[in-house]
Order: sequence, then structure tokens, then C-alpha cells
Amino acid sequence: MNSTLAQRLFSLVVATTVAVAGCQEDDRGLGATQRRVGFEITLPCWVPEGVRRVPRVGIASGDNPGGVLIDYSAPGTVAALSIEEDAVTSRTPVVTGPTHRIADTDVVIQELPGGGTTLDWRRSGVRFLVASSFGASETLEVAEALIVGCAQGSG
Repeated sequence: MNSTLAQRLFSLVVATTVAVAGCQEDDRGLGATQRRVGFEITLPCWVPEGVRRVPRVGIASGDNPGGVLIDYSAPGTVAALSIEEDAVTSRTPVVTGPTHRIADTDVVIQELPGGGTTLDWRRSGVRFLVASSFGASETLEVAEALIVGCAQGSG
């Protein structure tokens, strides 16, 4: 089941549209979206080349109401990056695989057949699920940008 969920999330990312992912895009701004979900939304200070620089942010519905989907996928390209954040309801990771430690956070890595990577971790009461069309190394850089930020002058 865990790999099926990861595959499904990755399929949603590849679709490159927030609407397909079952979200309502919030055009009132990040602050308004943050107030609606009740937790601090974290954006990475670095994303790989080939994805949009400014994400589309939507409030999830369907399987995960109240979560946030942050979509950096660029229409017309194969580059995909999506981050789902929601209040932690379970300590059990959604994906299975080896663990990589970033600062004080254990990040579970699942490399998907045919390419792409899914990451899962919990931090400060929020669950992060990152799915990308990139390899583990670049996707872990996104996780690091979310967890510890970027040094001044980079990103």
C-alpha cells in the first residue's frame, strides 16, 4: 500500500496541474491559505532547474482535506515537483525505503521505477511528502532547502 500511495502521488505530480491533484487553488495568497489550514506552510528556498520558480498552492480535498499541495511542475515539460504538507495525524511514513538524516530530521526515500523520487518526513507537527521527476540527490536538496534553508547568497 505504501508504494501504491507513493506511485499515486507521483502520478499526480506528473499531471502538472493542481486541479488534477484534487486541490482548489487559493488565489487569496499564501497567508490566507496558511490561516485556513492552521499550520505554517513551508516553501523551499531552492528548487531544481526546469520547474517553475513560483509554485501554485492549493488546499487539498478528496483523500487529504485540509492539507496543502505546493506544485512547482512546469506545464509542457517533464520536470515535476510537488510538495504536500499537512498536520500530522500519523507517525507512520507514507513511503518506504532507506532513511537519510538532514539536521535532526529523518527523511524516508523511495526511488520509483522508471525514474522519480518520493520523500516523506515529519517536522514540527507537519507531515511533508515530496514527489519529483528528479533523482534522489536533487530531491533531497529540496528537502534540505525545506528543513534547514539555504545559505545567504544561494538558492
